[in-house]
Amino acid sequence: MNWIKQVKLLEYGALIKKENILIIADLHLGYETYLQKKGIFIPKNQFSETIKRIKKMVEQTKPKKIIFAGDIKHDFENMSYEARITIKKLINNFKKQELIFLKGNHDTFLKHVLEKHGYKFKETFETQEFLITHGHKKIKTKKTLIIGHEHPAIMLKDELGTQHKFKCHLVGEKLLVIPAISVLATGTIVNENKKALSPLITNLDELKPIIQELEFPKIKKLKKIVK
Repeated sequence: MNWIKQVKLLEYGALIKKENILIIADLHLGYETYLQKKGIFIPKNQFSETIKRIKKMVEQTKPKKIIFAGDIKHDFENMSYEARITIKKLINNFKKQELIFLKGNHDTFLKHVLEKHGYKFKETFETQEFLITHGHKKIKTKKTLIIGHEHPAIMLKDELGTQHKFKCHLVGEKLLVIPAISVLATGTIVNENKKALSPLITNLDELKPIIQELEFPKIKKLKKIVK
């Protein structure tokens, strides 16, 4: 598993060090609007929180390229005016970086919107060592795969029986699965599932979950939580 030395795992993504490429997946923009159609009303803050998460990783890594590895939008329906504006805002927030968009299973009708902004919508992106794709389709390659789609998380239980859920990366011999960056996509619990969502994960039990360091607020704020 020598490839792991070439990658820096981040809280919601990964960086290919040599090419200085930041990879994120599963933004699921517009999820709040989709839930509202179902009668579930939540604050519309997912986009701003997602941008904050991406900017934090950009500040940490100073990437030349950002790859959005699929499921950029959530709703399968046609692109609404609101969705088009959201995509435009996403692009405008990262004009200093070269942006690469990979197609996920949720990204219906997004191709023409991206083309209007001068971007091609691709299935895969390759470097010398890695092949990056969303992960919802089978693909043959001898390179190490980096995918999203799975939304991996693990569930741990403490001595009192309280369950704690953590987003995680999954690492295999020739595979890296990155967690969903979406605030609302809290994760698929991989240590409860018998079968993976992605057809590219052939043996879920043999993958190693890795949780990145958790950053907490200042102690004075934590004191208010426990009181």
